[in-house]
Amino acid sequence: MKANSEAWPWWMILFWQIAALFVITIRGEEFVRSMKMDQVGVDLVQEWASVRNWFTGLPVYEDHAVSLPRHLPEMFGDPNKVRIEIHYNAHPPSSVFLALPLGWLSYGDALLAWNVISLLMIFWSIYLIIRGLELKIPAWFWLPGLAILLLYNPLKQQVNQGQLNGILLLLLTQAWLAERMGKERWAGFWIGLATVIKLFPGALFLFLLMRCRWRGVITGLFTMLAVTLITILVLGVETYEDYLFTVIPTLNEFRAGKLNSSIWGFWIKLFIGSQSEKVQALAAWPWLAWLGIAISAGLVTWAIGWVAWRSRTQESGDAAFALTLTGMALLSPITWDHSLLLLFMPLFWLWKQVKAGSIVNRLSLFLIVMTFAYNHNAERILLERDKIWPSLMGPAFTLGILSVYFYTLVAMFVLQWTLSRRLLRAEAGFDQRAPT
Repeated sequence: MKANSEAWPWWMILFWQIAALFVITIRGEEFVRSMKMDQVGVDLVQEWASVRNWFTGLPVYEDHAVSLPRHLPEMFGDPNKVRIEIHYNAHPPSSVFLALPLGWLSYGDALLAWNVISLLMIFWSIYLIIRGLELKIPAWFWLPGLAILLLYNPLKQQVNQGQLNGILLLLLTQAWLAERMGKERWAGFWIGLATVIKLFPGALFLFLLMRCRWRGVITGLFTMLAVTLITILVLGVETYEDYLFTVIPTLNEFRAGKLNSSIWGFWIKLFIGSQSEKVQALAAWPWLAWLGIAISAGLVTWAIGWVAWRSRTQESGDAAFALTLTGMALLSPITWDHSLLLLFMPLFWLWKQVKAGSIVNRLSLFLIVMTFAYNHNAERILLERDKIWPSLMGPAFTLGILSVYFYTLVAMFVLQWTLSRRLLRAEAGFDQRAPT
């Protein structure tokens, strides 16, 4: 189906332009302001504080209760006003190495600079994805598209938190483009870089392995080793010791985080729970949680591997890469709402597959996008303010609102799996129907 202005009546195009201008006017100022707000507790403060620690001779992974009052006394100097709940930077040393230039800036300026750079990376990645998938998007839709992004919760949380998803999205997009052009070493290089920054993109090595991209796997591993050695030379070997033996053991509690939408998060909240996260388990059966994780992760891994192994053409390779990205979000021990920003390529791939297909699949994609776009955390904050939200959330919450993102990821993965199988059957000559 060609997406051009002729397919839309002029009054509909005008309506979308007016609606887009209204959204941009209403939300644009707030969005821009959030790019530099000196917000207490946003994620970038972890990298910024770690860099400042290194500049001032403190351990890179010093307890935030020590480092933040020293570096940001106006925010954290009074313990009666601000309670520091996250004590260590949860991100790997290579992410701190990446953020070293931000240490020369004040925190507010660092947040602004990082958000501007991240937005440029995100918009460039979206352009590359659209061009790579050869999607025909009419010129008049770019303004409504910008308005939609302003309302898209993963992007809002990326800016609010100053997260690392901008650079990760660009690296993973470059890896996809390199692999589909036969440049497997470059694909491995980009995946290796992404993995040392945030670890969970390492799931994409499964894609390379099952596609028999051995040179890509080797290049990726050497890239990880090289970046790690450079980071050790700059930050010191004790930084890795602190990260491995002090920081990582503290991350277990976050797996039961209210917004964790991964397989790990669902089963741990349901059968282990967390006192610090105020999540009560259905039953204290850790063995069942680990069994659920093992079976679920095994099924997702098998599905990714099967599609990647069977893919032979560029089109089925795209399907395999898209499925791997969605599976990566499910397999990661922790997947927050801002992490869903990394799923632009799978969403655009689905759009390409279903736009001329069945109404059921198109409606499914629409519901997936709308669910991702909705800020469930804001609803929780409002309910807490009005004292409606319980202090300890039971299994009904885990099976309900706390798992909406998880259910949506599973639905997205199943939809991709179904369309990928149909595409592979068509390529093999067993099914001549186009994916719908």
